[in-house]
Amino acid sequence: WPEVWETIAMIGKRVGGGSIMTVYEAETKSGEHEVIKVRNPNIQYHVSETCRFATNLADALTKKYGGGYAAAGGAIEDIKRWIEGDISFEDFLSRDKEFREQNSGFQPSGYSYALYVPQSKGPENPYFAREERIEGKNLTKWDDLVREGHDMKEITSLLARNYIVQIQKGLVHSDVHIGNFRVTPDKKVAVFDRN
Repeated sequence: WPEVWETIAMIGKRVGGGSIMTVYEAETKSGEHEVIKVRNPNIQYHVSETCRFATNLADALTKKYGGGYAAAGGAIEDIKRWIEGDISFEDFLSRDKEFREQNSGFQPSGYSYALYVPQSKGPENPYFAREERIEGKNLTKWDDLVREGHDMKEITSLLARNYIVQIQKGLVHSDVHIGNFRVTPDKKVAVFDRN
């Protein structure tokens, strides 16, 4: 993205990430606060090498011990395709827009919490993605959220009920864990890492 500095005034501290990407604070020249997710440039190599090693191991175990390990080969290939799909930002903006339209604002009757899908921003690029910054605490800070008076049972129920809707609609968040959900002070539950 050669024009990065025409839009972004500052890239700040690391605020999250994992094996696929690292997330940094960013500020635009117009003063908006965002995050920028930068893909690990070596991720494809690591996925290929790890899967090659696991396949060779499964083949050796199958030869030595028989059929119980044969199923691992197929599972490894399925997992590899899933990860490769997850690390690709190809067509991300249009798919994320569809996910946002289907899920943002999801709020069952009687619930005080609603799901929120942060707005992704262009340009589309294979190495990074931008989205609005969301203030709050991730579910990893469970005890802090309880102390602040949040209804963790309702939040958990909201996420479970929405996931069923995602499955029904066929566009599903692929990395569901407590680090990828943030509760805001105004009772929104934001969904992160939607590759």
